[in-house]
Amino acid sequence: MEVSEDHLLSNMVNHIVVCGIHSSIMHFVLPLRAKYLESKIQDIVIITPIQTIPSDIWDTISKFPRIFLINGSPLLVEVLRKAQIHKADKAVIFGHDPTTNQSSELNDEMLDAQTIFIYKAIKKCKPNLQVLTELGFSSNIDFLQKNRNNTTEEFQHSSLFAAGEVYISSIIDTLTA
Repeated sequence: MEVSEDHLLSNMVNHIVVCGIHSSIMHFVLPLRAKYLESKIQDIVIITPIQTIPSDIWDTISKFPRIFLINGSPLLVEVLRKAQIHKADKAVIFGHDPTTNQSSELNDEMLDAQTIFIYKAIKKCKPNLQVLTELGFSSNIDFLQKNRNNTTEEFQHSSLFAAGEVYISSIIDTLTA
């Protein structure tokens, strides 16, 4: 008897919800599928509004077990519910992928707007969920805070950065090292 993907999703618990597809998503998935974790493997649910994932990206992640794909916008509560966000262990929001073609009409700092709205939508569904968020600009961290203060504190001093819930894409090499 074959089990439908919707049935698998509805019974999912303690999984990781990933919002967005990034050209380097394989490097995110790879450590989560290391051989020493075989007995403790977590399901990964990827939410993406892209109708057709580029084959080079899909070919690299589809070989891993227990990865599920939901086509839709993570800004929609019904899509987050389908991904069982209320039962998730963690969520990850990928920021702007520079390898994708996006309109250059937007101010650079506005590229983080969608990421900020996704963060708020997830927190509305499950306020205590740990959400790892990638931002392009440190000046936008303040928009993720519940109680925004209009001070210009450095991003390294923000509570979200200190808790490991947000990082700036320009410092990823430093974090990796």
